[in-house]
Amino acid sequence: VPDSTPASTPFTTEPTSTNTPVVPTIEPKKKGGKVGKIIALIIAIIIVIGGAVAAFFAISWYNSPEKITYDAMNNLLNAKAATVSGTYLLKIKDQNFPIKKVLFTVDEKAQSLTPNQASVLAAVTTSKDQVIELDLGMVVFDSNKIYFSINGIAEAFDQLLKVFKDSGDIKDSDLAPLQPMIDDIYALAKKVDGEWWEISTDEVFKQIDPSGKAKENYNEVFSCIKNATDSISNSSQEYMDYYNKNQFLKVSPVEAPVELQSGETFYTLGFDNEKTANFLNSVAGSKAATELKKCSEKIASSSESDKTDAEYIQKTLKDLPKIYLGIKDRKFSGIYTSFEDNDTSSLIDFSFTWPDNINVEIPGKFQSADI
Repeated sequence: VPDSTPASTPFTTEPTSTNTPVVPTIEPKKKGGKVGKIIALIIAIIIVIGGAVAAFFAISWYNSPEKITYDAMNNLLNAKAATVSGTYLLKIKDQNFPIKKVLFTVDEKAQSLTPNQASVLAAVTTSKDQVIELDLGMVVFDSNKIYFSINGIAEAFDQLLKVFKDSGDIKDSDLAPLQPMIDDIYALAKKVDGEWWEISTDEVFKQIDPSGKAKENYNEVFSCIKNATDSISNSSQEYMDYYNKNQFLKVSPVEAPVELQSGETFYTLGFDNEKTANFLNSVAGSKAATELKKCSEKIASSSESDKTDAEYIQKTLKDLPKIYLGIKDRKFSGIYTSFEDNDTSSLIDFSFTWPDNINVEIPGKFQSADI
């Protein structure tokens, strides 16, 4: 194969017309290497700092009260089951009243499918610091059956009656016309005390309306509400989109009030009136809201306007007390609030958990209530 490279020319020195010596060309020393490294280092530092700042803002946004609340709302809409436990304390300001305070302790387990259960214990403190406990027992709801138990009701009723008699608020002459009813209450209380009882909702409706119309209406409303709640569960993302456009909850991290025992991180809860109105108006057009409106119309007719504005929200919430909202693992974990009027003061402290499922046992032994 012929070589396409031109043949090299032999080195020759051309004759010159002068005797000037040839001075060799000296190239300047390059300084770009050091400068380039400095520039590269500066760029690297900028990138690292920029990335750190971006990461900081990303983490700050993720841990911001607004984002945490958004996630808690989302988890609430997608919850399969819930437990609620806590207390409601009612204090009487009138020092001449025979009752000083009443403490209700509540424990509830709820899920989309039955059975569900709830229990309430009431502790009444008299003006003489006597504590009367009334175990309102437990109620279990299962399909068309209701199971309940009540403990110590006859004794508690007797103690309360004595407290009011001793205080002079109730006289024997006041009770005389009511004595037949009081006797019936005592008899019923002693009969049900300490036992599990079963009530059939079908039997209740038969007693209310033998024609069956009452049960038919109940089933219709119950079915309507179930369809609406199912629609809410199936459209959780739609509602979160509504909320994302109008994040009406205003939350600020605070130290929990000293009364709290749960140890959770709490936020004060407020509302943006304009965004609340916009959110409600958006939700009002959803399928679930339409279903719920149909349900409410089955119960009672309403002539109120469907449109909500900021002024209406402001009037509705103007007397709202300060609310502390607990959030843990991006789920609502508790709520605390206190409020008072001229006659009473109240304190509410509830905790929530959101398990995937709950176990509610139907009583194995019970009495059938004769309606």
